[in-house]
Amino acid sequence: MDARAVFNDAALAAVQSEIVRLITALSYPQACELPETQVSDIVVAGREVQLTTFRQRLPSSSSGEILVVVQVARFGLGGIVSYQIERGLIFSPSAAPRDATEAELTGSRVQ
Repeated sequence: MDARAVFNDAALAAVQSEIVRLITALSYPQACELPETQVSDIVVAGREVQLTTFRQRLPSSSSGEILVVVQVARFGLGGIVSYQIERGLIFSPSAAPRDATEAELTGSRVQ
């Protein structure tokens, strides 16, 4: 397995680990109280990366759903190039958290 594949696997595992932590630790009211952006530096496969959590209300939702996105980003060439992996969760006042769809993730970037 080449170095990029090792990093990709480790980064994906870091994101999935954070999402599992969010699912088991947060209720809907707690998800609503998350900061809009929270950044921390972590080490993944021997490289320092940024673990960022984003929170926003889904504009397409009439029920107040909250989108929480977890992203691991690695920067290179002086910050010009970046590689990122992200996954999202939708928190609803009336249902258990669920995975965000690609369309929900893509729509969140435009806000």
